[in-house]
Amino acid sequence: MKKLVLLFAIILSVGVANAQTKKPVAKNTEIPTKTETTSVVKGPTKEETIEYIKNEIGQGKENLTSFHLALDDTYYQEFIEYINISDCEFTFKHRKEWERTGSVEYEITIIPLDKIQNIEIIIEKKEGVIKYFQIKFTTYQKHNLITKNETKKNHIFLSLTQVSSKNSEAKPTRDLEKLTKAFNHLRKLCGAPEPISFD
Repeated sequence: MKKLVLLFAIILSVGVANAQTKKPVAKNTEIPTKTETTSVVKGPTKEETIEYIKNEIGQGKENLTSFHLALDDTYYQEFIEYINISDCEFTFKHRKEWERTGSVEYEITIIPLDKIQNIEIIIEKKEGVIKYFQIKFTTYQKHNLITKNETKKNHIFLSLTQVSSKNSEAKPTRDLEKLTKAFNHLRKLCGAPEPISFD
């Protein structure tokens, strides 16, 4: 029994001696650097989203995007003749045909989707009657990054409106909600900045 107590006392004294000789470790006072995490966007892939947008908008003369009544009561029709989305750059060529004069105008628009901060549906009314359905693209902090006929702009409208007569209410030519969601999804897949919020 004495041997057992002696053995226990030796073990205890060795443990205490080790604890006393152990050097204190200085606390790490450095602020840890924030590691960048890439957020995973759920939903369709970039390729699937681009394919959906191309199919939804369409191209060529049979794909009317808008039919408007101008201020002087003349109608004009708009078609998207060409559409391309490559490296997060949305390019489309508009053809505008005036009913009365038969004149034709072309517009080429280039939208860098990775620089777009906001994509929303705009419904314009005049005297309580809906006149326009549009999808509005706005660049990050309103920088002039969108090109329309070589002019730089900070926002652009994609008009998707059909008007049948002067006093009639306009109707959308596409499913605006789905198309806007698809563009917003693609914008996120392209790594575009989120709107600044102070909430």
